[in-house]
Amino acid sequence: MIDDLVIRQYRHTDHAQVIALNAYGLAAAGVPLDFDVYAGDLDVDSTYLTARSTLLVGEFADQIVAMSAFHLVRAGRDACIGAGCGVG
Repeated sequence: MIDDLVIRQYRHTDHAQVIALNAYGLAAAGVPLDFDVYAGDLDVDSTYLTARSTLLVGEFADQIVAMSAFHLVRAGRDACIGAGCGVG
């Protein structure tokens, strides 16, 4: 059964399923939809499909069941970005 899971790069045709999966994940974690900045619409192109980032999805039985974003982090300036790092 696990052999049927395909991990691949995001395609624009995945957008609606990625939005639904994001909303499901937020709800399962108890995060209110209005709390997450990306809850309404993920700007996948400018956020995840840059020269230093990518978005992968897991597809099973023609459904997106997993997603993960990767961002190249360099030592120094990029090493700590976001909440808790002293940078907004």
